[in-house]
Amino acid sequence: MRALFIALILFSAVAEAESLQINISAESSLYLGAVNLTDDSPAASLNLDWSSDSGLHTGVNCFQSSVEIERAVDAGCNYYAGLFRPVSDSMAFSTQLTHHDYSRGLGGEWDFTDLAVNWHLSKSTVVSAVYSKDWLNRPFDTIAIQAATRVGLLERLDLNISGGLTSLGSSAPIDSLYSAKTSLTFSHFRWTTEAGVIFSDDDQRQVLPFDVDETEVFLTITYRLH
Repeated sequence: MRALFIALILFSAVAEAESLQINISAESSLYLGAVNLTDDSPAASLNLDWSSDSGLHTGVNCFQSSVEIERAVDAGCNYYAGLFRPVSDSMAFSTQLTHHDYSRGLGGEWDFTDLAVNWHLSKSTVVSAVYSKDWLNRPFDTIAIQAATRVGLLERLDLNISGGLTSLGSSAPIDSLYSAKTSLTFSHFRWTTEAGVIFSDDDQRQVLPFDVDETEVFLTITYRLH
């Protein structure tokens, strides 16, 4: 599966790419939604994203953390490919397939795949439905409904608000999980800093091996290389 995603990314980059963006980030902890993958350990990540005027985009995001415990994730990559289609001047529709390939601290490998369908109600608001096969290597699938919006406060300062409800497969010990996130993003030239709070359902403890805090504070600093 990983080789398929890499081949798709490379083919699309050569055949269709109109623009390439490369970012590096330092993060206080790495999250997948509201799940703290790295147990409050800092992480560094590199993201490469290719996009074209046709609406095709592909990319890869890889990270490395200082985690030294088995219950957390110490490294991994997310490979993705998708299609964006405008339906009006302000609204659009997009889909994205993402394969997550993670390594556990002290050994062990996880991988699983998501399919997201997104309805862009405006340039700043999106509603998504996300199907995950074997979500975070659990023996069940999930379906999540998510929404996110961005509000401009000042010329370079934005308020971001998002939330979601995830329905778990019938074999899971619980039916659903909720999450919410609010943050401020400040951008200046090639630098972007985001600081905020993530609220998660403490029922995560019943389905995941990670340390779970209902309220998490995070900080991410990103520099655009290209």
